[in-house]
Amino acid sequence: MKKIISAALLTLAVGGAHAQAYVGGAIGLSKLDLDCTGTTRCDDTDGGYKAYVGYADPTSKHFALEAGVIDFGEANYDVPPATLAIETQAFYMAVAVRWNFTGNFGGHTKLGFANVKTTCSVAAPGFFGSISETDTRVFVGLGLDYAFTKNLKAVASIDGSKADCAGESGTVSLLSIGAQYSF
Repeated sequence: MKKIISAALLTLAVGGAHAQAYVGGAIGLSKLDLDCTGTTRCDDTDGGYKAYVGYADPTSKHFALEAGVIDFGEANYDVPPATLAIETQAFYMAVAVRWNFTGNFGGHTKLGFANVKTTCSVAAPGFFGSISETDTRVFVGLGLDYAFTKNLKAVASIDGSKADCAGESGTVSLLSIGAQYSF
């Protein structure tokens, strides 16, 4: 993992003279897609957020390298007498492909990998326990943007990956709206 991050940073530094940097952030609705069969309460949505930085080659304006963090929030399940809480966060690195539909309206797709950390906690009368798992997973994203100025965009997107908890696996996603500023 350290070698991959070092190689990405070196690539960004070498191409930095011709690159356009950008930062962004968004908030939205997260969802953890797990099987709710047998639960008395299944709250698999929560608020979430993401923050990211990227570098784009201004000569092509179609490709960028991006890194960011996503908090997918917490899902809660009740299986009496126990309650299960699942929190998921991810650090991702991706290649973004961007295109413009009009002068101000555009879109993007992202494909990369995410270091996904999932913490599962179980609470029952007289008992509490938790376990954390960190896995490298495929990361995907899809979004639309509207440029208010050359440097400032509103961005709506959906980002997702997989999360593992005690042998169970589910898809996590964040549907968000935010802003992006280019330097």
